[in-house]
Amino acid sequence: LSEKELPKKKIVDKGRPNANEIRLQPLILSGGIKDKKAKIDKYKEAIDDLALRMERVAQPDPEVLKLNKLNEAEGCNPYEMLANALDSYEKCIPEQPTKNRLRTVASQCIVASNSQRSHRDAMRMSMRHVRRFSVKEYLELHGDYTIMEDLLKQMDLARDAVRDCQDPNLLDRKALDFKQSIMQFEMQTAHVQNLLNSFDAHIVNHAKNVIDFVSHLKKYYDEPKLSKID
Repeated sequence: LSEKELPKKKIVDKGRPNANEIRLQPLILSGGIKDKKAKIDKYKEAIDDLALRMERVAQPDPEVLKLNKLNEAEGCNPYEMLANALDSYEKCIPEQPTKNRLRTVASQCIVASNSQRSHRDAMRMSMRHVRRFSVKEYLELHGDYTIMEDLLKQMDLARDAVRDCQDPNLLDRKALDFKQSIMQFEMQTAHVQNLLNSFDAHIVNHAKNVIDFVSHLKKYYDEPKLSKID
């Protein structure tokens, strides 16, 4: 139907805006949203790769990482395993001075393993927000963004239903459905916009977390040093 053939009085009384004008509105509103969502998509890829590299530096053993852990099970840290091997070896040595030296080395290995575990715990705390980004904040945004896109499609369908309606008795109802679809879309768009705006703070915090991680990583590699054995 053309504009002239539509019963304008009923539609105007309902306060429904022109359908063609509304069609352009979501495209204008979503332009900036799409750009920011695209940037966050790229950020998500970058931080996922960063989290993976951080994990591999903190824990080189892939079998431990498969358990979603940074620290090995009790007794499985390489220094702990070395200490156990030294303990067994020391029992085979008859000379007491040598046995004493081996016991000292084994004791230092336990100290080194405790140091590694402590720093890995600190690194894990530094990584927790970086690691959860994809499974929490980004997942929430992506879900709400998808809902917004679905509401946009529903709004277009409702607009088309008004445009194509040839039954004056149904036009009021379709116009009301269209108006409600606009309201739902605008509410969801505002919600998504708020989520997008909050991501700047997440990015700042992630950068702080990464710097904190590196400081613990340095200590992790610097501290487990065995003292000289006379």
